[in-house]
Amino acid sequence: MIARHNRLAALVFAVLFSACSGSPEKSTQNQQYAETPAKINAELGLGYMQQGDYKRAMQKLELALNYNPEYDKAHHYIAELYRRLNESKLADKHFQKAIELSPQDPGLRNNYGAFLCERGDFEQAEEQFLLAIRDPLYDGRVQAYENLGLCATQAGDLEKAEKYLRTALKANPRLVKSLYGMAELNYKIGDYLRARAYLQRYEEVGTITAESLWLGIRIEHRMGDREVMKRYARELSRLYPDSEQWHSYTSEGWYQ
Repeated sequence: MIARHNRLAALVFAVLFSACSGSPEKSTQNQQYAETPAKINAELGLGYMQQGDYKRAMQKLELALNYNPEYDKAHHYIAELYRRLNESKLADKHFQKAIELSPQDPGLRNNYGAFLCERGDFEQAEEQFLLAIRDPLYDGRVQAYENLGLCATQAGDLEKAEKYLRTALKANPRLVKSLYGMAELNYKIGDYLRARAYLQRYEEVGTITAESLWLGIRIEHRMGDREVMKRYARELSRLYPDSEQWHSYTSEGWYQ
């Protein structure tokens, strides 16, 4: 089986960084920092983080906070940087400070929820996502619903996961993560026909991965369609011959 925790955590955080850079500046506090040294260095730090240059990103973000320790964006960005560096306590400290300074920022709430979910604090994560969704003008509400669904799946609450993922897909039927999440969820509860349908929808809009091919193999195995199962297996062997999923397939003996 796929390493569920790591894969789902990655899915949750796939929207985090775009939300970081795109969250609206709602507070008058933010506006007064326009073109200040704190803002300039915070944005440079964000840019370096996007490029994967974490050393320079840290230098710029620390400088931004030296210029103004009360700049919420700098706390938000450095929280994400600490998360990437696996410094959970420091990430949490700066997320909380950013929320203290800008409690009405839905993008910040969404990102903090993603961090909490990754850490396994599922109830607190759900609270943050729901706070983000409460803002009717937040353009990331669909992403927040998707995060809620994926986080609930990780928590093992499949009923709640289905509710949130369905809400996300109702708003956008082409959401890749939600489609895959629903395919995996339905496989887990034994609704293999629906799992197949969601996986097929995912394949129309998403990237074919070792995980998706392995899920297809397992669905078709349960459905009893050996030809389709073998077709998935050939693709898995061709595209990902060194993958954990191909090893699982051959070790199970389904290739015979």
